[in-house]
Amino acid sequence: MESSDFASEFKRVLSLIYPPYDFPDLYCRIFNFKWLPNPHHQECFQKHCVDVAHRMDALCRRDHLLQEIWKEDITYAYLVGFLHDIGKPFVTRINFFGQQGFRGHAQVGARLVTLRFQDEIPEDVLLTMGVLIDCHMFCLRNLSFSSEHRLRVNAILHMYLPPIPHLLSLLMCLHSADQSSKQPPFQVDGSGYLYQAPFTFRKDRRVVIFLLGPMRSGKSTIARALTEKLASCGSVLHLQRDEILMTLATKGESYSSCYYRIRGNPALKRQLQTLWQERLDSASADIILVDTCQTYFWSNMIGFENCFRIGLYCVPFNLFDPEANWRNPRIEFPPEKWSGYPSLLMEQCPWSLEVGTGLWNLVPSLVKRYFDQPWP
Repeated sequence: MESSDFASEFKRVLSLIYPPYDFPDLYCRIFNFKWLPNPHHQECFQKHCVDVAHRMDALCRRDHLLQEIWKEDITYAYLVGFLHDIGKPFVTRINFFGQQGFRGHAQVGARLVTLRFQDEIPEDVLLTMGVLIDCHMFCLRNLSFSSEHRLRVNAILHMYLPPIPHLLSLLMCLHSADQSSKQPPFQVDGSGYLYQAPFTFRKDRRVVIFLLGPMRSGKSTIARALTEKLASCGSVLHLQRDEILMTLATKGESYSSCYYRIRGNPALKRQLQTLWQERLDSASADIILVDTCQTYFWSNMIGFENCFRIGLYCVPFNLFDPEANWRNPRIEFPPEKWSGYPSLLMEQCPWSLEVGTGLWNLVPSLVKRYFDQPWP
């Protein structure tokens, strides 16, 4: 495909998905995004998205999968390929060596796609698309990891993956389209996926769910919904760092005033962190929801090492609704001081989380499957 062809196609499709007048920030950040040349991608971001879209559509057409039309000539399979890396412009970090990193882009991309199409695409189809984007980076698409790590990932995936028809076939199609479109092409050396779980993955019989995202990204709303849906699985405790913060407020002080006062005072910051750590250490429930920016800014402070840890990735609402800016005009995504999303068992080892997802509606069934396992 000529450069002018893929560039015009990228602009046309992106304008249909995120019309610039309706989604100005999203459109501009995606359209203007460029990744640095690296061993995995000599081609540009726009070309990669368009090429994966065509390859994914062709592979799925062969197997009669996701061939329904969304709009104009665009199938759901094409959309998955086009949008699989859509989270990268929003999570980019550059390390000490000047190399770009995109940890968490799959989960953020799944969340972005779900929010965009929740009123346009049938629920079952959108769930399939979201899971494909959410999982497209799991390490079993090649055999470069140790046997021990692959076995652990298989055990996790058998719990995580929902019972969606043809899901594994679709994942293999997306992995093949993604790898073969890279310049130079990356040869897939097989799949490490096992059709049966190699063992039961168990840690402590507690689940900790971290809501990862900046202010005004819907963490509290999702936490309330999860608290209700998880009640049948066991006792649920919702920990909010904001509540601890307000214990340090002066009489009549607003949240914003208290927040910025503490942020500018090192002694108060240490006091807040001590209070928060004491609250975490004393937490006792079957399921703990941790709603805090602290886990977003400092991925090495996740904690709860002995529990089954799930990261739920959120994005700020002002990406979708420009009017939301009035609620917090200083919001930045990602924050400048952000140290990056925690590493996932499905991406690399060592890891900070067993599972990370941008699809909050998958969490209740995942928690239930974890608790339903045989326990000694």
